[in-house]
Amino acid sequence: MVVLQLKTEIHGVALGRVEGPKGKILLCYLLQESLGKGFGVKLLAELEKWFLSNQAHRIHLESTLNAANFYLRHGYTATRVKLDDPVSLDMQKSLAC
Repeated sequence: MVVLQLKTEIHGVALGRVEGPKGKILLCYLLQESLGKGFGVKLLAELEKWFLSNQAHRIHLESTLNAANFYLRHGYTATRVKLDDPVSLDMQKSLAC
């Protein structure tokens, strides 16, 4: 788990799980007022570092449509569209060693 805290306020949290050589991002959330300030990039970078330190080199996640562009900008690719309610995308990224 990665927690983004500034002074005494928590602005975001990310949680992942390692499954052998694969990692899975279970959640990556920011407070609404923290969006667009680079905090999501920092959370994701720390979580990816944690995956690498645990020998997970291929990362998977399920993204909402709202968050998909964020992950695409950071090297993730969409592998499947789920037409459930709500619509989501399965995404993945290979991390360099």
